[in-house]
Amino acid sequence: TAKRSESHTLMLHLFSRLDALLRDHKCLRIGDIVAIGVANIINALQPEVLCVGGGISNEKDNLIVPLTEMVRKEVYNKQFDRSTKICVAELKNDAGIIGAALLER
Repeated sequence: TAKRSESHTLMLHLFSRLDALLRDHKCLRIGDIVAIGVANIINALQPEVLCVGGGISNEKDNLIVPLTEMVRKEVYNKQFDRSTKICVAELKNDAGIIGAALLER
């Protein structure tokens, strides 16, 4: 039974590790898709600032730093540092609700 317990522990560890790898891969893929979308907005509109709001904005630097790096590879403007700044909206998750309410006034 000791051998069975050891192999069971090993299997749990392997499944846990595989789950983590798949989760990381899926997050990376979603990050790539978001970065391409943001780059398309920047390429089309060339804004000075692009603020990320909504629930995803709770990630702050965990989102902005990798997103900025991925977007940098996709934008047409090679002087990216002097163009669009990507930041988290100050209103975070409430940005859309407050914006909609202000439009209604």
